[in-house]
Amino acid sequence: MLQHSSGKRGHIINIANVTEREREKSEKKRDESFASLTALTAGVAHELKNPLGSMSIYLQLMERQLQKPESFENVDSCRESLISKIKVLKGEVERLNDIVVDFLSTVRPRNASLQEEDLNQIIKDAVEIMIPDLEQHNIKLKLELEENLPYLMLDRGFMRQVLANLISNARDAMKETEGGFLTISTEKNSDYVILSVADTGAGIKPENLTKIFDPYFTTKKSGTGIGLTLVYKIIRGMGGDIGVNSRQGSGTTFRITLPRMEKEIKQIEWETK
Repeated sequence: MLQHSSGKRGHIINIANVTEREREKSEKKRDESFASLTALTAGVAHELKNPLGSMSIYLQLMERQLQKPESFENVDSCRESLISKIKVLKGEVERLNDIVVDFLSTVRPRNASLQEEDLNQIIKDAVEIMIPDLEQHNIKLKLELEENLPYLMLDRGFMRQVLANLISNARDAMKETEGGFLTISTEKNSDYVILSVADTGAGIKPENLTKIFDPYFTTKKSGTGIGLTLVYKIIRGMGGDIGVNSRQGSGTTFRITLPRMEKEIKQIEWETK
């Protein structure tokens, strides 16, 4: 209410047209949704490339084997070899399905299927499919798995995805050095089992070490920044933790700690950091 010097009183009514403002807010929200959808789609494509690449390599190996005349001279040996490769391919098809389900979980979180699992066996199964790819890049694999590890409450599919991501990252890091050594090791203490994945690649710049688990952060030309974010979410969701040490020119080591036998089913929360 205002009062004039003459003593008269009056009201001021301010009428603002908010239509334009609301339209801009709506457009901004829609653009953000499109950006998130684009990033998620790129992430799905990136994750699918790993098993598809492995399947392509194994199909090439099968094709070469069938083209060799000696394969038909020893039918039993050829059959066993092909059956073994088909088993690996079936495993990768299952992993493709798991990846699609996992990415749906970023929109609609699902419960992790935690069961008593042998971590060493999961590691052996995960690296088997990736050995031909590592060999193509002149990378030598070394497993240093402590015997008699306690069983852990893990989601097997999630753990294989974690390993596939870390191994693929190590492979990419060693492309710059034209090969190297990849060491995967396990050990235990009274509270945890520790899984380490170490490479002799180019290493990570110090200023990037605190960002590598952030969504969409990547230093690769074709990267999406999704893989390590998923790794972080998976490990944290299973009650574990993950850290990284790196030195430029010497390599990188990811260190995962997993609690010993926590009999509890947890829901992995795929919320943005």
